[in-house]
Amino acid sequence: MKSGVKVGRKWGENLSRNQTKILEAIAADPRITINGLSEKVGIGITTVENNLKKLKSKGAIARVGSARGGA
Repeated sequence: MKSGVKVGRKWGENLSRNQTKILEAIAADPRITINGLSEKVGIGITTVENNLKKLKSKGAIARVGSARGGA
């Protein structure tokens, strides 16, 4: 798991195991959905959403592209 080591070095010990797995899954497939993350990481959808909020607040991830409005 080279990406796990890379993530660990950049963010230190501030990330939980689930957050690290989420980052690895996003790195492997940037278009992965919340449902896909839930299945891949093995946690519930609400837990994925909460971890994504924490990762955004830490600056580990950022939304790229338009708002989800689809317009």
